[in-house]
Amino acid sequence: MAVATAVQRWDRFRSSIVIRHSGTHRGRSFTDTHPFVRSHAGRDWIFAHNGDLGRNLDVTLPLDETLGFKPVGHTDSEHALCWLMGQVQSHGARSFADVGWETIRGWLQKLNELGTLNMVWSDGLHVLAYHDKNGFNELHHLRRLPPPSSTKLESDLLETSIDVNQALHRDFRYIPGATTLETSPFDVFQERRGVCQDFANLFICLARLLGVPARIRPGQRLPRRSRPHPGRGRA
Repeated sequence: MAVATAVQRWDRFRSSIVIRHSGTHRGRSFTDTHPFVRSHAGRDWIFAHNGDLGRNLDVTLPLDETLGFKPVGHTDSEHALCWLMGQVQSHGARSFADVGWETIRGWLQKLNELGTLNMVWSDGLHVLAYHDKNGFNELHHLRRLPPPSSTKLESDLLETSIDVNQALHRDFRYIPGATTLETSPFDVFQERRGVCQDFANLFICLARLLGVPARIRPGQRLPRRSRPHPGRGRA
């Protein structure tokens, strides 16, 4: 839901902390899509997880529902976030700093005992990263300071852009007349139908969310009798 909301509110999108989760999700439910978020102390606490904590978390990691944090979907990751937020609430804390780093590390180690855990978690003020104790997958970080440098994660961006393009081709229906010039990219994202310009606009929004500069290059196909080379179009 985070991406959909960002597309909808693109003109007002402002944040000093941005978390995204790059991966493949087989379902189509926003409720089971990373990153997960809960509100506490007037801020959004965001959690993204790579790994597997098992499928019996109601027993191995029970939640105290009186604390007000309950999963909406069915993932182990969201369950883990609700458990973590319950720990924060029970400590009467309003930020990571109120809890203490060693205490938080103990919570994460407890989660790690249940399976594999790489995660990024933010309280809206700070960002925490945790690497699985047994080295499950690799964890990388890159610090970028203004002015922007020319550093690019080319392979990741290319693969992700290709995945976005393939998803538009696979999951969206081409239906002439289903949209108008006033149809927003968010409407197209929700309805999953439209025409060429709709899919192009949506791809541009998603690319920009990934930090990839993108814009439309308008083109016009000339009538056959006016083409200098029949069968070819010119932009």
